[in-house]
Amino acid sequence: SNKWFYIKNAYSGRYLDVYMGTAGNGVNVQQCQFNGNDNQQWFLFPQSNGTYVIGSKVGYTTSGGQMYINYVLDVNGGDNGNNGVNIQIWSSNSSNAQKFAILKVQRIIAHMLLEQDQAIIQEL
Repeated sequence: SNKWFYIKNAYSGRYLDVYMGTAGNGVNVQQCQFNGNDNQQWFLFPQSNGTYVIGSKVGYTTSGGQMYINYVLDVNGGDNGNNGVNIQIWSSNSSNAQKFAILKVQRIIAHMLLEQDQAIIQEL
């Protein structure tokens, strides 16, 4: 569906946030209090393997009624298992570093696993 989402950490109550709302490769993604700005809005692109590419509203463009997501969530360096690896935004490159699993649990609340914390995805 063509909907933007907020992603909320179930433990801290804070939201996934692109630092300073800056569009660019390597810009840090952090958790912050809710502000509802573009830097906290995300678009989910389902992949054929059941994962999702998560696009940021920061830096998106439209042309002829078509939406173009220019930056997506990305695990820095493509690391696949070490604790403390940074999450950032990066131009989409179809790598596994940009694919995330989202698991549905209890009453259709979706939880996204980011390291050991859980995040609640809320529809706008």
